[in-house]
Amino acid sequence: MDNNNNQSTDRRLGAIFLIVGWLIVIMLVGILINRTMFGVKRASVITTPTGTQVTIPLGYDSHFHIHGNINDTPVTFLIDTGASSVVVSSSLARKANLEKTTQINTLTANGEAVGHLTNIEKLEFGGIEITNVSAIIIDNMPAAEALLGMNVLKRFTTQQTKDSLILTVPAVAH
Repeated sequence: MDNNNNQSTDRRLGAIFLIVGWLIVIMLVGILINRTMFGVKRASVITTPTGTQVTIPLGYDSHFHIHGNINDTPVTFLIDTGASSVVVSSSLARKANLEKTTQINTLTANGEAVGHLTNIEKLEFGGIEITNVSAIIIDNMPAAEALLGMNVLKRFTTQQTKDSLILTVPAVAH
C-alpha cells in the first residue's frame, strides 16, 4: 500500500514538473517571438566622406523607430514628421534630468494637451549627436517612446522608400 502511495505521489510530481516545464518553454518562445516580431529593428549607419547616412527600417507597426539617448538616458524614438518638436513623457524627462520651463498648450494626435518647454543638452541616435535641442514634456504621454519631431528631422535630408527611412546628414567641411 505504501509503495502505491509513493508511486502515485511520484506520478503527480512528474506531471506537475512536466506541465511547469512546458509552460516555461511556451513562455520563452512567446518572448522570443515578441522580440523578433515586434521589437525595434536595428538601423544601419554608413559614414562616408560626404556625410552620415542612417537607414531606419519600417517597423512591424508601420512606423519608423530608432534607439537612441537623451542626455545619456536610453530611449526609443518614434519618427514623427507630424510633430513640430521632440516630445517626451514626464517620466522620461525625470530620468533624463530635463527641466520643465514655460507651460504651453499643444495639439497632439490625441487632442489638446498641456506641456512644458524644455531643453535637451544631448540627443543621440544612429551614431549622430545633436546638442541643445528644444523639446516639449507632455504629462499624459505614454512613457515607452519619445517623438522625434521636425525640429530635429529638418537637419537631415530625408528619403522614404516602401520599407525604410533614410536620414542623411552632410559632413561638416573643415
